[in-house]
Parts: sequence; C-alpha cells; structure tokens
Amino acid sequence: MKTAIVAFAVLMSGSCALARAQGFVSLEPIKQLRAGVDAWPMIANASTPAEQQVNALLHRLNEHMVESLKDCDGNYRDWAKQVDQPLTGKNAVEYDWERTITVTMTGPRYLSIVAVDEYVFCGGAHPNRDTLAMVFDLNTGRSVNWMNLISKSSNASAYSDTNSDGTRVGALNVPALRVMSLARADEECKEAFRNPQPYQVWPDAKSGTLKAEPFGLPHVVAACANDLALTADEARGVGFDETLLSAIAQAHGQFSAKVMSPTKPVPSLPTALASVLTEVKAKSRLPLLLPSELPGSVSGAKYAVLETASESEYAISLNYELDAGDSGFAALFAANAHAGYGPRELPNVEEVKLSRGLVGYFRPVSCGGSCAPANIWWEENQVLYQIQLKLSSTLSEDDQRRLAITAANSATLAGPR
Repeated sequence: MKTAIVAFAVLMSGSCALARAQGFVSLEPIKQLRAGVDAWPMIANASTPAEQQVNALLHRLNEHMVESLKDCDGNYRDWAKQVDQPLTGKNAVEYDWERTITVTMTGPRYLSIVAVDEYVFCGGAHPNRDTLAMVFDLNTGRSVNWMNLISKSSNASAYSDTNSDGTRVGALNVPALRVMSLARADEECKEAFRNPQPYQVWPDAKSGTLKAEPFGLPHVVAACANDLALTADEARGVGFDETLLSAIAQAHGQFSAKVMSPTKPVPSLPTALASVLTEVKAKSRLPLLLPSELPGSVSGAKYAVLETASESEYAISLNYELDAGDSGFAALFAANAHAGYGPRELPNVEEVKLSRGLVGYFRPVSCGGSCAPANIWWEENQVLYQIQLKLSSTLSEDDQRRLAITAANSATLAGPR
C-alpha cells in the first residue's frame, strides 16, 4: 500500500503547478423570513474559516432584513392611516415587501447569490424594485472586490450605494458596459445610458455568462435596467479577469451535466468508501469523485483509509486488510490540483475515451520484482484524478482497460460526492 501512495506523490510533483482549483459548496434550502420574503441561505456544513465567515455575513444580512421589514411595516401603517387604506387581504402589512433569492453559482472559487425585491411598498408614491448581488470569494470568505477582477485598461471605477433594505451595494462604472446597454436599449431607454452608469455584476452558472445589471436608475426609467449577459469572449473583451471567467465555465459545465440527467439517482458508494466521506470533505475543497462500480476482486475490500488530504489534494486507499502492506492493498482514489504535468506526459500510458467527453490515460499492471497496480488518470476542471486498481497480472490488457474505464466513468458520472 505504501508503494502505491509514494508512487502517486512522486508523480504529482513538478515545477509548473496548475492553478489552484476550488471545489463546489452546497447550500441549505432557501427558507423564508415571512411569507413572500426569502432569507439568505447558509453554506451547509461550513467547515473552513472562509465558509464560516461567509455564513456570518449572510446571517447578519438576514438580521438586517428582519429590522428593515419592521421599519417598512411601520411606515406602511403610517401611510395607510393617512390615506385611509384598510390593511386587510392583499393590502395587509405582510405583503408590503416581496423578495426572491436565487443561487447563481456555488463554485469553484466563487459563491454568488442574488436577491430581487420585486415589490417594496413601505408607503409613498411608488413601489420599488431592487437587485442585490452578493458574490463571495471562497478563498477568503469576503465579498469580492470587483476592481481586482477587471483590468486597468477597462477604465472602470468603483461605485457603491444602498438598496431597499439599506445594504451597501458594491458596483462598477465600466464604460464598455454602458456602451453595450446603449446599443441594445429601446429608443425610450437610450437617454438613461448617455451618462456614466454603475452596474452590479455576478456570475451565472446556468447560462455560463457574467451578468451585469444597471444599478440605481431613476424610478421613471427603472424598467430600462435590463441585465447584460456577457459571454466569456465579451467579458474578456471588457477586461474581466481570466480566473473568474474560467470558474464560470467550470460551473456551467457542472450545471449542464446535472441538467442532462436531472432525475437520474446518484449511484451509491461502496460501503467502505462512504465511511470516509465526512473526513475527506472536512479537509479538502476539491470535488470528491469516487466510483460506484469496482471490479469484483476490489469491491470486496472492506477498509478505507484517508492517506492524505488538504485543500488542494486527497488520496484514499481501499484495503482488504489494514497494516498488511502491499498484500492488503486493493485500490487508490486520488486527486491533486497542483500537478506539474499533464497525464499524457506519463510514461507507458494509452489514451482512452471516458464519458462526458473526457480523455483518460490508462496504464496496465506491470510486473518486475513485484507487480504495480493498473492505473487510469484524467483531468477535470484543472484537477488531476487517479484511480489505481490491484488487478491480476493474468488479466488481459483489454479486460484491465475495460475495468479501469468503468471505474473512472462511474466516478465522473456520479459527480462530486
């Protein structure tokens, strides 16, 4: 077993590291502060300081919204008395504010949640509509500084103001975005974009775009605040950071994979591997890809051991017996976001096709003084994954290849555990 782990560690070293890949986070179901008013959802099982910091801010936003609702109710009651408006039925106080929250991206690297206040009527002449986009850097747990994610050549400048509930909103003045809005606006809206215009910006995994919505338009032209959905090429042309665009592309790929089989149940893990899930997730931020299908000889192994885990790697061994060295070893499942090479650079590998258009690199069992396991590697979202299987050297290479591909496919199709 130690030989297998050491071999993996040696292969993963190198001078030119891949960009650090953040995993995806899961959020708790969206609840409501009261009927019609969504609450900001928390990261489920927040295990890192950054995730806990995000949750702390989301909690404060919810507390602030509760106070804003109380103020709104009071103002609405005062207004209703002045105009002799009965506060019953659909005019009741609890309907004076409607908020819908949508999670637009859950990684890698960035978490994006957007609140839309469709109707805010706390008394006065007109109802309001507001958007509040909260985008967090999962490395730091802080709201992103958009000035750090756009080039100086864009001539962008920072802008901030408050939305309906008094939350400070960070936005950008970007000349190129205003030009886009002006070009796409209806004739009656063009005047709204003659002067510098701030935009709220957020990533959207579903469309694979960077959304930019005009912020703070006067009420009379509020209907002109149609958002821009920038493709990667458009956002790149404006000057947005390549790290952000890469993260959006990865998030869109995962979203598309889920949509293509929305009703397909996630295959269960072998019992032994399921036993280490919690421990791995507590230590590593990488998407955890583990197979649901293993060769018959390997599937009988009963003991899983977390050999190594950090934010940027993990390695899990599966064993017939513990503390039995190579004789007790059955399989290895590993990932690393800091590989200094591509799998095609490995010696004695054969390129094979995997599911979802991925390319794998297979190496059969090789025997010298002792036999080394069969291996298959593949890259996904800038992470190098590896599966080692202890197969009989008497198996034909075709059978070994088939078993390795089946294991790899069952891991990628199941998605992050």
